[in-house]
Amino acid sequence: MSEFKSLIEQFAKAKLAGDDSEAFSKSLEALALAAEELERNPTRDMQLMKEAADREARADWDGAERIRQEILALRETEENEGCLAKAHLDLSELFQLRGRLDAAWESALEASAAARQFGSSMFTALMLDNEAKCALRRGDVCGATRAMDEAFAGLESSPLTRGMRARLWASRARCQSAKQNWQDAEAALDHTRRLMDEERSPTCCPGPMATEAAYSEVQAVILAARGDANGAVKAWQEAVANRRALAEVMRPRNPRAAMALAKALESLGDALAAIGRVQDARSSHVEARELRRRVDAGLDICGREAGVGAEGARQVLLREKGGAGAS
Repeated sequence: MSEFKSLIEQFAKAKLAGDDSEAFSKSLEALALAAEELERNPTRDMQLMKEAADREARADWDGAERIRQEILALRETEENEGCLAKAHLDLSELFQLRGRLDAAWESALEASAAARQFGSSMFTALMLDNEAKCALRRGDVCGATRAMDEAFAGLESSPLTRGMRARLWASRARCQSAKQNWQDAEAALDHTRRLMDEERSPTCCPGPMATEAAYSEVQAVILAARGDANGAVKAWQEAVANRRALAEVMRPRNPRAAMALAKALESLGDALAAIGRVQDARSSHVEARELRRRVDAGLDICGREAGVGAEGARQVLLREKGGAGAS
């Protein structure tokens, strides 16, 4: 593990020096090394985590929950609060995916509590960001705001935390939008944009891609509230592009990425309908429904074989009409 530790140290050194390209390279090397070690010496917990992910991809939700509960029970016997927090986070995300918002919230609170004991401000901020997301989905704006306040208070300002701070500012903007504090929401988005521009991480990384998508999603909500319907459409189109690219990166089957894309497509459809682009709106709504169908069936969500995208939506429209030209 000395080689792994060395790579992590090199990553931190490059990040602090502002060399994001070198930092990204070292992070990939560290991930590859960890993956190789796990493949050579698979542990019981890693086998369980892989099985849980596979079951989620196959839409075996009950089986996935059972395995994740087994992982949680295993973590509770260990003295590693970080791993315990991650087990709670995985359950929280599974519950969110299935619309079990109260269960997701409870798991999120447990994840945050374990992360505080673990003692990493970055890790705690990640758990609190999920807690805020769960709170917003339950309509608890105050709870979301409290989680964001704690995350910011504990996170130092440095190049190492820049990506996380950009993510948190996007979440803060969601909270302010939920309260219809549009000026504060725009100010939070300005912080996100500045930090993302400073970050200079490769845009193919899932983290920056998700933050870019979140930025566009909140921007679209603000523009719609300001009466700029065309601007809202453009922002939703950017959000969909980022969510689609993220789903592609997370292939072959990632239900969370697919559902986030479906939600963005639905909102794009609503925005298109608001400016009278009825056919485009319908195509967007159809694609969203097709994505949800594929997630529920445990199918691949990207590419031509998935029937997702503009052409896929056209094919579904034709099938709905009973058209003969769907082949």
